[in-house]
Amino acid sequence: LSRNEWCHCQRDSWMLLPVTFAAALRIRSQWHETHNQSQRVRLLAVCEGLCWGAAFWIKPHVAFSALAVFSLDLWIQPDRKSELRRLSWVIAGGILAAIPGVAWMLTSGAWPHFWDMQLNWNPEYVAAARSRRSWLRVWSMLTHFHPWWMVHILAVFKSFQVFNIIRTPKTEQDQLLSDQSPRPIAHQRAVAILSSIYLSWFAQASLLQHSMDYIQVPPVILAIALVSMSVWTIPLPVRRVAVAAF
Repeated sequence: LSRNEWCHCQRDSWMLLPVTFAAALRIRSQWHETHNQSQRVRLLAVCEGLCWGAAFWIKPHVAFSALAVFSLDLWIQPDRKSELRRLSWVIAGGILAAIPGVAWMLTSGAWPHFWDMQLNWNPEYVAAARSRRSWLRVWSMLTHFHPWWMVHILAVFKSFQVFNIIRTPKTEQDQLLSDQSPRPIAHQRAVAILSSIYLSWFAQASLLQHSMDYIQVPPVILAIALVSMSVWTIPLPVRRVAVAAF
């Protein structure tokens, strides 16, 4: 209700739903992996792939967030061979999500029109979006999203803070977490996954799409979620005053 009429419910916002399920399944899969439940891990990985595939059908731009999450887990997991095996099951789930749609387009005769849209209409759409880029456009977006754009400042800061903790050696991680957060490393990895989704989504929305206000709605929602998951050392009364002022 605080946004203008161009922030209507578009595919970009609906894409958050399967992406949320995919992230939740990945976090749960990591828990089962630490408890050596390999069969459950494979099942959850396939289900995660189905969610990513469903999001991809809504809009292919979600591939940026998927690649960011996959790359992050390969980076932070000590057993990368095991993570690659799990990733293969995720990809299998994504292929399973693709098969029904492709089969329907082939049988209905929509397949050539689908490729015409991908190869001709989409490049024109991207070119039209790029032609509208200017500092004036950036200023107008900041005006339209005031004061919500300020949430990005906190979210970006928190994202890089989490990545700095995750990429440190395990012995140093324990020390950092004991100093900075009462929550376990599993929670920090969950925040790291959300951080990678947020940063990649914000980047592609700003650099690749950018033209319409509704494209910037999901990054704001993700930023709010990320800030909400963060552990704050600021006293509660100060935070309450800050939120009220905001």
